[in-house]
Amino acid sequence: KTRKEEIFSRAAELFKLRGYEATTMRDIAREVGIEAASLYNHIRSKDELLREICFQVANRYVGEMKQIVATDAAPTDKLSALIRLHVRLATDDTAAVHIANYEWKHLPEADLLAFKNLRKNYENGFLDLINDGILRGQLNPALDPKVALFTILSAVRWIGFWYREDRHVAPNMLEKQIEMILMNGLKS
Repeated sequence: KTRKEEIFSRAAELFKLRGYEATTMRDIAREVGIEAASLYNHIRSKDELLREICFQVANRYVGEMKQIVATDAAPTDKLSALIRLHVRLATDDTAAVHIANYEWKHLPEADLLAFKNLRKNYENGFLDLINDGILRGQLNPALDPKVALFTILSAVRWIGFWYREDRHVAPNMLEKQIEMILMNGLKS
């Protein structure tokens, strides 16, 4: 990693551990092993760290969703792919995904609206897939699409709180389990 990438990575870990507001630039500098004044050679502010982390994660979700939606796959296969995407990203970069899910509310006002719009567009794309699945008879017609959407999103957001390598659950196994539960339920 470059020094800047290390700063972003360590900042995300500290934001997750302590919360954005409770983490200082001195804390981040100490974690990276440099003087606080030297930190400003790499970044402008703590707000910049939060903004970059949140938008990198959000843009990755949106970009990968666009690729999934552009395929000829059935809506249910696209939904499965989105669920796997959430699990994969949450296990690849747990801290950054956690920040994008929970600390985005601390973004500066200028960035907050853009981030909310990005989130809303992502949710609407997800909702369109659910509606398409219902229309094509691939999903239960009794489903309320918004309830389904927020149930799925809530069901994958806990990963950032729970997942660690020492839990001995491989990311691909977690991916399969969560996809199975969300797409097929708990019944055999």
